[in-house]
Amino acid sequence: MTTLNANGTSLGSPGRSWPGSSAARNALRLAIAAPFVLLAFKAHAGGFNDHTNASLRQHARAIHWGSSDLSFLGQLYPPLPTGVAGLLPSTFALAVLGALGAGVIIEALGARLRARGMSWPALLALLISFGASPSFALTATTDLRAFMALTFLALALEGFLRFAFAGQTHGGFQAGLAIGFAALCDPIAIVCAFGFALAAPLIARTRFRDEKAAGRATAGVLLFPTVAGVLGWTFLCWRFNGSAIGWLHDAAPELGFGHGVLTQMDTATRALGRPLLFSPVFVLALLLLVYRRRYLMAIGTALPLGCVWVAGWVGMQFHPQWTSVLLGVVGVVALPRRPGRTMTALIVLVAGTGLLLKWTLASSPLVLAWQHALLH
Repeated sequence: MTTLNANGTSLGSPGRSWPGSSAARNALRLAIAAPFVLLAFKAHAGGFNDHTNASLRQHARAIHWGSSDLSFLGQLYPPLPTGVAGLLPSTFALAVLGALGAGVIIEALGARLRARGMSWPALLALLISFGASPSFALTATTDLRAFMALTFLALALEGFLRFAFAGQTHGGFQAGLAIGFAALCDPIAIVCAFGFALAAPLIARTRFRDEKAAGRATAGVLLFPTVAGVLGWTFLCWRFNGSAIGWLHDAAPELGFGHGVLTQMDTATRALGRPLLFSPVFVLALLLLVYRRRYLMAIGTALPLGCVWVAGWVGMQFHPQWTSVLLGVVGVVALPRRPGRTMTALIVLVAGTGLLLKWTLASSPLVLAWQHALLH
């Protein structure tokens, strides 16, 4: 069955996927993941200090798993990446797992682009620009916590856009559940969940005009999994560790306005400049939506940018590479369907320009150290 949007154009057949079989999809994922595994091995052999994954593994090893008083719950956040790190034997194993996840994400993006009628030149340009960027490769192979959060946020955003743009109800449920899982990986997802909920009344007014409580229901679907997870975790920490919000202070030690409200607002605004410069596909997708008067879709596309800004304003810490990867995913999934020759040429040009900017203008000490390790 083919799903139609409000204009009657096809959104693809939800029952069909590319590649056609699960074996072919898994083989493609492994083939895509192989270069990332090699990058992880080369960086490890070149002496790159994988501080983030090493800290996560050290954090997991310091936890007294299974203690009878359950006091370890206060030290467990973020539970999903910490639990995974506790099961794997080394920091390099975390990098390999992230590389495998990179294969899954890129294959999923490719399948979505094909379902939306993207031509092969544009599809390959977009996937290469996204996957070969230092921000994505570095995050995938050196920061499992951030990469897991990004993966769930990408799923949440994809579902949110399908719900807002295509009217697919199950997309809203996917968004709510995925962002709930993301909140168990990084507290920035909590900000994103409230951002989605704030946009819910506008979506509901457009999609369910005859339902008076549609706005509250939509917000509940998007927000409930995150709120339930956070409140449940807070209760467990209070009950077994004596501190209700200690887990949040540990995960975001700079949370608050210790440097001043206006100062942090300025810092958060400035921090978005470089990720936007390195995300021309995102900028192109947003401009095209505004030009075509697809304002609802434009709001959904710009929403992650606002959430990142709010998170930075309230003192949450994350690498600029994290923002670049998130905007890269958003840009890819928000591009128009079935572009013509001129639009395809523009997409290829913008994607190539973005990749060139990311490699030639890299100035982050972390990225430069990673590149140095790859070359030696």
